[in-house]
Amino acid sequence: MNLPTATPDIARVVDSLLAEAIQTCACRGVIAPSRSRDIEPLINGVGSLGIFYVNGDEPIVIKIGLTRILADEVAFYEAAERHFGELPSCSLPKVLCHAFGDEFAWFAIEGGLKATLENLIYAEPTATTLKPDWRDAMCGVLDSMAPVYGTTMVKGGWPLERYHFHGRLDELIRGDEIARSAAHFLGETIALEQLLRSELVINDRCYPSLDEMLAVAAAVYPDLAQTHTSFIHGDLQIRNVIPGERGKGYLFVDPRTRWENRTVEPLGLGSPLYDAANLLHSVAGMSTILAHADCGEQDRLCRQIHVRSGSMGLWMNEPFLLQTDTAMTQMRDLVAQRLAPEFLARGWEAHLFAYAANSTIGWLKSIPTVRTARTWLSIYANGVRLLHHALTAIPPSMKTFHPGRRQTGATLQLLDAVNA
Repeated sequence: MNLPTATPDIARVVDSLLAEAIQTCACRGVIAPSRSRDIEPLINGVGSLGIFYVNGDEPIVIKIGLTRILADEVAFYEAAERHFGELPSCSLPKVLCHAFGDEFAWFAIEGGLKATLENLIYAEPTATTLKPDWRDAMCGVLDSMAPVYGTTMVKGGWPLERYHFHGRLDELIRGDEIARSAAHFLGETIALEQLLRSELVINDRCYPSLDEMLAVAAAVYPDLAQTHTSFIHGDLQIRNVIPGERGKGYLFVDPRTRWENRTVEPLGLGSPLYDAANLLHSVAGMSTILAHADCGEQDRLCRQIHVRSGSMGLWMNEPFLLQTDTAMTQMRDLVAQRLAPEFLARGWEAHLFAYAANSTIGWLKSIPTVRTARTWLSIYANGVRLLHHALTAIPPSMKTFHPGRRQTGATLQLLDAVNA
Protein backbone atom coordinates (compact mmCIF):
# COMPACT_ATOMS: atom_id res chain seq x y z
CA MET A 1 0.00 0.00 0.00
CA ASN A 2 1.35 3.43 -0.86
CA LEU A 3 1.93 5.84 1.97
CA PRO A 4 0.36 9.32 2.28
CA THR A 5 2.92 11.36 0.38
CA ALA A 6 0.55 14.32 0.09
CA THR A 7 0.79 15.38 3.74
CA PRO A 8 3.14 18.32 4.38
CA ASP A 9 5.22 16.48 6.99
CA ILE A 10 5.79 13.48 4.72
CA ALA A 11 6.59 15.76 1.78
CA ARG A 12 9.29 17.48 3.85
CA VAL A 13 10.73 14.11 4.84
CA VAL A 14 10.86 13.03 1.20
CA ASP A 15 12.49 16.30 0.08
CA SER A 16 15.10 16.08 2.83
CA LEU A 17 15.95 12.43 2.22
CA LEU A 18 16.09 12.91 -1.55
CA ALA A 19 18.58 15.77 -1.12
CA GLU A 20 20.62 13.63 1.28
CA ALA A 21 20.59 10.70 -1.14
CA ILE A 22 21.70 12.85 -4.09
CA GLN A 23 24.53 14.38 -2.08
CA THR A 24 25.69 11.00 -0.75
CA CYS A 25 25.60 9.41 -4.21
CA ALA A 26 27.63 12.30 -5.65
CA CYS A 27 30.20 12.15 -2.83
CA ARG A 28 30.66 8.42 -3.32
CA GLY A 29 31.03 8.70 -7.08
CA VAL A 30 27.78 6.90 -7.85
CA ILE A 31 26.66 9.90 -9.91
CA ALA A 32 28.71 12.73 -11.36
CA PRO A 33 28.74 16.07 -9.49
CA SER A 34 26.30 18.55 -11.01
CA ARG A 35 24.58 21.80 -10.11
CA SER A 36 21.35 20.74 -11.78
CA ARG A 37 19.86 17.29 -12.23
CA ASP A 38 17.06 15.73 -14.23
CA ILE A 39 15.01 14.05 -11.50
CA GLU A 40 11.65 12.49 -12.29
CA PRO A 41 9.22 10.93 -9.80
CA LEU A 42 8.10 7.41 -10.67
CA ILE A 43 5.05 5.39 -9.62
CA ASN A 44 5.40 4.50 -5.96
CA GLY A 45 5.96 0.91 -4.93
CA VAL A 46 5.11 -1.13 -1.86
CA GLY A 47 5.75 0.83 1.33
CA SER A 48 7.43 3.70 -0.47
CA LEU A 49 7.17 7.41 0.20
CA GLY A 50 8.75 8.25 -3.12
CA ILE A 51 10.68 6.71 -6.01
CA PHE A 52 12.80 8.98 -8.21
CA TYR A 53 14.64 8.45 -11.48
CA VAL A 54 17.90 10.43 -11.63
CA ASN A 55 18.97 10.78 -15.25
CA GLY A 56 22.58 10.80 -16.38
CA ASP A 57 25.23 8.76 -18.15
CA GLU A 58 24.65 6.08 -15.52
CA PRO A 59 21.06 6.66 -14.34
CA ILE A 60 20.00 5.59 -10.87
CA VAL A 61 16.72 5.14 -9.01
CA ILE A 62 16.34 6.42 -5.45
CA LYS A 63 13.66 4.92 -3.24
CA ILE A 64 12.52 6.53 0.01
CA GLY A 65 10.32 4.79 2.57
CA LEU A 66 9.96 3.21 5.97
CA THR A 67 13.15 1.72 7.35
CA ARG A 68 11.53 -1.60 8.33
CA ILE A 69 10.39 -2.13 4.73
CA LEU A 70 13.39 -0.79 2.86
CA ALA A 71 15.80 -2.73 5.09
CA ASP A 72 14.15 -5.96 3.91
CA GLU A 73 14.40 -4.81 0.32
CA VAL A 74 18.09 -3.95 0.58
CA ALA A 75 18.71 -7.31 2.26
CA PHE A 76 16.91 -8.98 -0.65
CA TYR A 77 19.10 -7.26 -3.25
CA GLU A 78 22.25 -8.05 -1.28
CA ALA A 79 21.22 -11.70 -0.94
CA ALA A 80 20.63 -11.81 -4.69
CA GLU A 81 24.10 -10.38 -5.28
CA ARG A 82 25.67 -13.04 -3.05
CA HIS A 83 23.75 -15.89 -4.66
CA PHE A 84 24.15 -15.09 -8.33
CA GLY A 85 25.65 -11.66 -8.83
CA GLU A 86 28.28 -13.07 -11.20
CA LEU A 87 25.73 -14.52 -13.59
CA PRO A 88 25.90 -12.54 -16.86
CA SER A 89 22.12 -12.69 -17.16
CA CYS A 90 21.39 -11.55 -13.59
CA SER A 91 18.87 -8.75 -13.90
CA LEU A 92 18.33 -7.65 -10.31
CA PRO A 93 19.80 -4.18 -9.78
CA LYS A 94 22.72 -3.59 -7.45
CA VAL A 95 22.28 -1.40 -4.39
CA LEU A 96 24.76 1.42 -4.92
CA CYS A 97 24.37 3.08 -1.52
CA HIS A 98 21.80 3.45 1.24
CA ALA A 99 21.08 5.04 4.61
CA PHE A 100 18.72 3.82 7.35
CA GLY A 101 17.27 6.04 10.06
CA ASP A 102 15.10 5.06 13.01
CA GLU A 103 11.90 5.54 10.98
CA PHE A 104 12.78 6.44 7.39
CA ALA A 105 15.39 5.26 4.92
CA TRP A 106 16.56 5.54 1.34
CA PHE A 107 18.60 3.52 -1.09
CA ALA A 108 19.92 3.99 -4.63
CA ILE A 109 20.01 1.28 -7.30
CA GLU A 110 20.94 1.07 -10.97
CA GLY A 111 18.42 2.90 -13.12
CA GLY A 112 17.92 1.49 -16.61
CA LEU A 113 15.45 3.33 -18.84
CA LYS A 114 12.73 5.67 -17.60
CA ALA A 115 10.07 3.49 -19.19
CA THR A 116 8.74 0.30 -17.66
CA LEU A 117 7.70 -2.82 -19.52
CA GLU A 118 4.13 -1.51 -19.36
CA ASN A 119 5.10 1.39 -21.61
CA LEU A 120 6.49 -1.01 -24.20
CA ILE A 121 3.68 -3.54 -24.53
CA TYR A 122 0.71 -1.15 -24.67
CA ALA A 123 0.34 1.32 -27.53
CA GLU A 124 -0.97 3.94 -25.09
CA PRO A 125 -1.81 3.91 -21.36
CA THR A 126 -5.53 3.20 -21.71
CA ALA A 127 -5.30 0.76 -24.60
CA THR A 128 -7.57 -2.24 -24.04
CA THR A 129 -5.39 -4.47 -26.20
CA LEU A 130 -1.71 -5.40 -26.09
CA LYS A 131 0.82 -4.80 -28.84
CA PRO A 132 1.34 -7.80 -31.16
CA ASP A 133 4.86 -8.42 -29.81
CA TRP A 134 3.92 -8.46 -26.11
CA ARG A 135 4.64 -12.19 -25.90
CA ASP A 136 8.26 -11.59 -26.95
CA ALA A 137 8.65 -9.21 -24.02
CA MET A 138 7.20 -11.77 -21.60
CA CYS A 139 9.56 -14.42 -22.95
CA GLY A 140 12.48 -12.03 -22.46
CA VAL A 141 11.56 -11.43 -18.83
CA LEU A 142 11.13 -15.13 -18.02
CA ASP A 143 14.34 -15.99 -19.88
CA SER A 144 16.21 -13.33 -17.89
CA MET A 145 15.04 -14.85 -14.62
CA ALA A 146 15.50 -18.49 -15.69
CA PRO A 147 19.21 -18.69 -14.67
CA VAL A 148 18.29 -17.18 -11.30
CA TYR A 149 15.65 -19.84 -10.75
CA GLY A 150 17.93 -22.61 -11.98
CA THR A 151 20.96 -21.59 -9.92
CA THR A 152 19.01 -21.36 -6.66
CA MET A 153 16.59 -24.27 -7.16
CA VAL A 154 16.03 -26.48 -4.12
CA LYS A 155 13.82 -29.50 -3.65
CA GLY A 156 10.84 -28.87 -1.41
CA GLY A 157 7.64 -26.86 -1.32
CA TRP A 158 7.24 -23.17 -0.65
CA PRO A 159 6.46 -22.52 3.04
CA LEU A 160 3.80 -20.00 1.96
CA GLU A 161 2.40 -22.16 -0.83
CA ARG A 162 -0.72 -23.31 1.01
CA TYR A 163 -1.32 -19.78 2.24
CA HIS A 164 -1.08 -18.40 -1.27
CA PHE A 165 -3.18 -21.05 -2.94
CA HIS A 166 -6.28 -20.41 -0.91
CA GLY A 167 -5.63 -18.97 2.55
CA ARG A 168 -4.37 -15.58 1.44
CA LEU A 169 -7.35 -14.87 -0.81
CA ASP A 170 -9.73 -15.75 2.00
CA GLU A 171 -7.82 -13.56 4.47
CA LEU A 172 -7.56 -10.70 1.98
CA ILE A 173 -11.20 -10.61 1.03
CA ARG A 174 -12.36 -10.83 4.65
CA GLY A 175 -9.69 -8.55 6.08
CA ASP A 176 -10.25 -5.09 7.52
CA GLU A 177 -8.56 -3.24 4.65
CA ILE A 178 -10.79 -4.67 1.92
CA ALA A 179 -13.82 -4.34 4.19
CA ARG A 180 -13.09 -0.61 4.53
CA SER A 181 -12.42 -0.31 0.82
CA ALA A 182 -15.67 -2.09 -0.08
CA ALA A 183 -17.69 0.05 2.31
CA HIS A 184 -16.07 3.18 0.90
CA PHE A 185 -16.76 2.40 -2.76
CA LEU A 186 -19.79 0.11 -2.80
CA GLY A 187 -21.74 1.84 -0.04
CA GLU A 188 -25.39 0.92 -0.36
CA THR A 189 -24.94 -0.88 -3.71
CA ILE A 190 -24.13 -4.25 -2.16
CA ALA A 191 -22.63 -5.42 1.13
CA LEU A 192 -19.31 -7.22 0.86
CA GLU A 193 -20.62 -10.41 2.48
CA GLN A 194 -23.52 -10.46 0.03
CA LEU A 195 -21.13 -9.92 -2.88
CA LEU A 196 -18.93 -12.82 -1.78
CA ARG A 197 -21.97 -15.13 -1.73
CA SER A 198 -23.32 -13.91 -5.08
CA GLU A 199 -22.61 -15.38 -8.47
CA LEU A 200 -21.02 -12.89 -10.84
CA VAL A 201 -22.41 -12.30 -14.33
CA ILE A 202 -20.07 -10.43 -16.70
CA ASN A 203 -21.56 -9.72 -20.14
CA ASP A 204 -23.74 -12.84 -19.80
CA ARG A 205 -20.79 -14.99 -18.68
CA CYS A 206 -21.71 -16.56 -15.35
CA TYR A 207 -19.17 -17.33 -12.60
CA PRO A 208 -19.75 -19.08 -9.25
CA SER A 209 -19.54 -16.98 -6.11
CA LEU A 210 -16.11 -16.24 -4.73
CA ASP A 211 -17.08 -18.04 -1.51
CA GLU A 212 -17.84 -21.22 -3.45
CA MET A 213 -14.65 -21.08 -5.49
CA LEU A 214 -12.52 -20.55 -2.40
CA ALA A 215 -14.13 -23.64 -0.88
CA VAL A 216 -13.06 -25.67 -3.91
CA ALA A 217 -9.52 -24.27 -3.77
CA ALA A 218 -9.22 -25.28 -0.12
CA ALA A 219 -10.59 -28.76 -0.81
CA VAL A 220 -8.21 -29.71 -3.62
CA TYR A 221 -5.04 -28.12 -2.26
CA PRO A 222 -3.44 -31.30 -0.82
CA ASP A 223 -3.11 -32.77 -4.32
CA LEU A 224 -1.50 -29.62 -5.74
CA ALA A 225 1.67 -29.25 -3.68
CA GLN A 226 4.74 -28.09 -5.60
CA THR A 227 8.03 -29.98 -5.47
CA HIS A 228 10.74 -27.32 -6.05
CA THR A 229 11.36 -23.70 -5.07
CA SER A 230 14.00 -21.08 -5.79
CA PHE A 231 14.93 -17.44 -5.32
CA ILE A 232 12.12 -15.27 -6.74
CA HIS A 233 11.35 -11.58 -7.13
CA GLY A 234 7.92 -11.82 -5.51
CA ASP A 235 6.22 -8.87 -7.25
CA LEU A 236 7.14 -9.24 -10.90
CA GLN A 237 4.32 -7.14 -12.31
CA ILE A 238 5.20 -5.28 -15.50
CA ARG A 239 5.38 -1.91 -13.71
CA ASN A 240 8.34 -3.34 -11.79
CA VAL A 241 10.24 -4.42 -14.91
CA ILE A 242 12.53 -1.74 -16.37
CA PRO A 243 14.22 -2.31 -19.74
CA GLY A 244 17.99 -2.03 -19.44
CA GLU A 245 20.07 0.65 -21.09
CA ARG A 246 20.60 0.18 -24.84
CA GLY A 247 18.19 -2.74 -24.92
CA LYS A 248 20.31 -4.96 -22.66
CA GLY A 249 17.93 -7.10 -20.65
CA TYR A 250 15.77 -5.88 -17.79
CA LEU A 251 16.07 -4.54 -14.27
CA PHE A 252 13.57 -5.92 -11.76
CA VAL A 253 12.71 -3.47 -8.98
CA ASP A 254 10.45 -3.43 -5.90
CA PRO A 255 10.81 -7.10 -4.87
CA ARG A 256 8.40 -8.45 -2.30
CA THR A 257 9.81 -9.85 0.91
CA ARG A 258 6.69 -10.35 3.03
CA TRP A 259 2.99 -11.01 2.67
CA GLU A 260 0.76 -9.53 5.38
CA ASN A 261 3.71 -9.74 7.82
CA ARG A 262 4.51 -13.32 6.81
CA THR A 263 8.12 -13.85 5.81
CA VAL A 264 10.06 -16.89 4.66
CA GLU A 265 13.67 -17.91 5.11
CA PRO A 266 15.97 -17.86 3.34
CA LEU A 267 15.01 -14.43 2.10
CA GLY A 268 13.59 -14.57 -1.41
CA LEU A 269 12.63 -18.26 -1.39
CA GLY A 270 9.45 -18.98 -3.32
CA SER A 271 7.83 -20.42 -6.40
CA PRO A 272 8.78 -19.07 -9.85
CA LEU A 273 5.12 -19.62 -10.69
CA TYR A 274 4.37 -16.68 -8.40
CA ASP A 275 6.66 -14.44 -10.47
CA ALA A 276 5.01 -15.69 -13.65
CA ALA A 277 1.59 -15.10 -12.08
CA ASN A 278 2.42 -11.46 -11.42
CA LEU A 279 3.30 -11.01 -15.08
CA LEU A 280 0.06 -12.80 -15.91
CA HIS A 281 -2.10 -10.62 -13.67
CA SER A 282 -0.59 -7.53 -15.32
CA VAL A 283 -1.29 -8.48 -18.93
CA ALA A 284 -4.56 -10.21 -18.06
CA GLY A 285 -6.22 -6.96 -17.11
CA MET A 286 -4.68 -5.33 -14.06
CA SER A 287 -2.40 -2.91 -15.89
CA THR A 288 -5.29 -1.78 -18.09
CA ILE A 289 -7.58 -1.32 -15.10
CA LEU A 290 -4.97 0.73 -13.23
CA ALA A 291 -4.23 2.86 -16.30
CA HIS A 292 -7.92 3.68 -16.74
CA ALA A 293 -8.20 4.53 -13.04
CA ASP A 294 -5.12 6.78 -13.27
CA CYS A 295 -6.66 8.64 -16.23
CA GLY A 296 -10.18 8.83 -14.82
CA GLU A 297 -11.55 6.73 -17.68
CA GLN A 298 -12.77 3.70 -15.74
CA ASP A 299 -16.22 4.02 -17.37
CA ARG A 300 -14.65 2.74 -20.59
CA LEU A 301 -14.10 -0.63 -18.90
CA CYS A 302 -17.13 -1.02 -16.64
CA ARG A 303 -20.43 0.79 -17.22
CA GLN A 304 -23.51 -1.03 -16.03
CA ILE A 305 -23.95 -2.61 -12.62
CA HIS A 306 -27.04 -4.44 -11.43
CA VAL A 307 -27.73 -6.38 -8.27
CA ARG A 308 -30.32 -9.14 -8.05
CA SER A 309 -31.01 -11.73 -5.41
CA GLY A 310 -27.95 -13.96 -5.32
CA SER A 311 -26.14 -12.35 -8.25
CA MET A 312 -24.14 -9.30 -9.27
CA GLY A 313 -24.14 -8.29 -12.93
CA LEU A 314 -21.54 -6.16 -14.70
CA TRP A 315 -21.15 -4.92 -18.23
CA MET A 316 -17.47 -4.71 -19.14
CA ASN A 317 -15.69 -3.62 -22.30
CA GLU A 318 -15.87 -6.62 -24.63
CA PRO A 319 -12.49 -6.09 -26.40
CA PHE A 320 -10.92 -5.90 -22.94
CA LEU A 321 -12.49 -9.23 -21.94
CA LEU A 322 -11.43 -10.90 -25.18
CA GLN A 323 -7.87 -9.58 -24.92
CA THR A 324 -7.51 -10.68 -21.31
CA ASP A 325 -8.92 -14.14 -22.06
CA THR A 326 -6.33 -14.47 -24.82
CA ALA A 327 -3.56 -13.21 -22.55
CA MET A 328 -4.48 -15.75 -19.87
CA THR A 329 -4.26 -18.63 -22.32
CA GLN A 330 -1.08 -17.45 -24.03
CA MET A 331 0.72 -16.65 -20.77
CA ARG A 332 -0.05 -20.16 -19.53
CA ASP A 333 1.52 -21.55 -22.71
CA LEU A 334 4.58 -19.30 -22.36
CA VAL A 335 5.12 -20.40 -18.76
CA ALA A 336 4.93 -24.05 -19.84
CA GLN A 337 7.65 -23.36 -22.40
CA ARG A 338 9.91 -21.10 -20.33
CA LEU A 339 10.01 -22.49 -16.77
CA ALA A 340 12.04 -25.57 -15.90
CA PRO A 341 9.95 -28.76 -15.62
CA GLU A 342 10.83 -29.04 -11.92
CA PHE A 343 8.64 -25.99 -11.30
CA LEU A 344 5.74 -27.42 -13.29
CA ALA A 345 4.48 -30.13 -10.96
CA ARG A 346 1.06 -31.67 -11.45
CA GLY A 347 -1.59 -28.99 -11.18
CA TRP A 348 0.85 -26.10 -11.73
CA GLU A 349 -1.65 -24.24 -13.92
CA ALA A 350 -4.03 -24.01 -10.97
CA HIS A 351 -1.29 -22.42 -8.88
CA LEU A 352 -0.41 -19.98 -11.66
CA PHE A 353 -3.95 -18.63 -11.93
CA ALA A 354 -4.65 -18.74 -8.19
CA TYR A 355 -1.51 -16.70 -7.54
CA ALA A 356 -2.61 -14.22 -10.22
CA ALA A 357 -6.01 -13.96 -8.53
CA ASN A 358 -4.18 -13.25 -5.24
CA SER A 359 -2.21 -10.43 -6.82
CA THR A 360 -5.32 -8.95 -8.41
CA ILE A 361 -7.59 -9.05 -5.36
CA GLY A 362 -4.79 -7.54 -3.25
CA TRP A 363 -5.16 -4.23 -5.10
CA LEU A 364 -8.60 -3.77 -3.51
CA LYS A 365 -6.91 -2.86 -0.22
CA SER A 366 -5.72 0.49 -1.53
CA ILE A 367 -8.42 3.17 -1.55
CA PRO A 368 -6.07 5.78 -3.15
CA THR A 369 -5.26 3.38 -6.00
CA VAL A 370 -8.80 2.18 -6.66
CA ARG A 371 -10.49 5.61 -6.61
CA THR A 372 -13.99 4.59 -7.83
CA ALA A 373 -16.64 1.90 -7.39
CA ARG A 374 -16.33 0.80 -11.00
CA THR A 375 -12.60 0.31 -10.68
CA TRP A 376 -13.20 -1.68 -7.47
CA LEU A 377 -15.68 -3.93 -9.24
CA SER A 378 -13.44 -4.30 -12.31
CA ILE A 379 -10.60 -5.53 -10.09
CA TYR A 380 -12.92 -7.86 -8.19
CA ALA A 381 -14.34 -9.25 -11.44
CA ASN A 382 -10.88 -9.89 -12.85
CA GLY A 383 -9.87 -11.67 -9.65
CA VAL A 384 -12.95 -13.90 -9.94
CA ARG A 385 -12.13 -14.67 -13.58
CA LEU A 386 -8.56 -15.64 -12.70
CA LEU A 387 -9.66 -17.87 -9.83
CA HIS A 388 -12.18 -19.50 -12.16
CA HIS A 389 -9.31 -20.24 -14.56
CA ALA A 390 -7.41 -21.78 -11.63
CA LEU A 391 -10.26 -24.15 -10.86
CA THR A 392 -10.80 -25.15 -14.48
CA ALA A 393 -7.07 -25.96 -14.65
CA ILE A 394 -7.33 -28.55 -11.86
CA PRO A 395 -6.64 -32.02 -13.32
CA PRO A 396 -9.88 -34.00 -13.82
CA SER A 397 -8.72 -36.87 -11.58
CA MET A 398 -8.87 -34.54 -8.59
CA LYS A 399 -12.63 -34.36 -8.90
CA THR A 400 -12.89 -37.91 -7.57
CA PHE A 401 -13.87 -38.14 -3.91
CA HIS A 402 -11.35 -39.78 -1.60
CA PRO A 403 -12.20 -40.56 2.06
CA GLY A 404 -10.24 -38.35 4.41
CA ARG A 405 -9.75 -35.53 1.93
CA ARG A 406 -11.46 -32.28 2.83
CA GLN A 407 -14.01 -32.49 0.03
CA THR A 408 -17.76 -32.48 0.45
CA GLY A 409 -20.38 -33.58 -2.02
CA ALA A 410 -21.41 -29.97 -2.56
CA THR A 411 -17.81 -28.97 -3.23
CA LEU A 412 -17.38 -31.75 -5.76
CA GLN A 413 -20.61 -30.74 -7.50
CA LEU A 414 -19.29 -27.20 -7.75
CA LEU A 415 -15.98 -28.43 -9.14
CA ASP A 416 -17.88 -30.45 -11.74
CA ALA A 417 -19.87 -27.33 -12.63
CA VAL A 418 -16.77 -25.16 -12.87
CA ASN A 419 -15.10 -27.65 -15.19
CA ALA A 420 -18.22 -28.17 -17.29
